[in-house]
Amino acid sequence: MGKVNVVTKEYMQNNTVFADAFNYFIYGGQQVIQPEKLHEMDPEEILSLFDQENQKAVEKARDLLKMAAMMSDDKAAYLILGIENESKIRYAEPVKNGLYDFLRYAAQVRQTEKKHRNEKG
Repeated sequence: MGKVNVVTKEYMQNNTVFADAFNYFIYGGQQVIQPEKLHEMDPEEILSLFDQENQKAVEKARDLLKMAAMMSDDKAAYLILGIENESKIRYAEPVKNGLYDFLRYAAQVRQTEKKHRNEKG
């Protein structure tokens, strides 16, 4: 991890800075995402792929991932925000971030499936 990445990651971990970045780019500066409603999430995504001969593991991590609890009871996440800091334009970033999203979705499917199996007994 390069020096610029470390410094940027440390700076963006601040909830006020993180919220300001998203509020600026998504909401035109309107204060929709509140810093006190942000909660740190584990940015690591893991997936094991199996075929008849091999088992392959995929492990990826975003720089930062935070849940924005937008409900008044703070028990439901309606918005998950991730940041991947880059100092240069990288045209493959949308693909890389899509991979992160799909790895997270796959984990959610596995958790839901496990929950339903346990409920059925």
